[in-house]
Amino acid sequence: MLASPYCPLARADARLFEAGPVAAAAESHCRTPAQIALRWAIQKGFPCIPKSVTRSRIRENCSPGLLDFELTKEEIESIDGLELPDGTGRMCWDPSCVA
Repeated sequence: MLASPYCPLARADARLFEAGPVAAAAESHCRTPAQIALRWAIQKGFPCIPKSVTRSRIRENCSPGLLDFELTKEEIESIDGLELPDGTGRMCWDPSCVA
């Protein structure tokens, strides 16, 4: 049986990138929503290897800028409350929800 894929950026789903807690944290920290989602995963201790075919996004997703800021406890808790499964149990930005 193949393992379900985990997509730390929810395949760039607008429901994640435009979600209030993610957008607010992005604005507060002068980062992109993708960087906020990756930083959330890092702080939660989730392994994440984002995929992109766009060179600029690869640089952005792997930049040292992911390590030079921290989300606040309140930001983490707000983002924790987001539910974005795709209904199949195969794709979700939170790996604890992947079947």
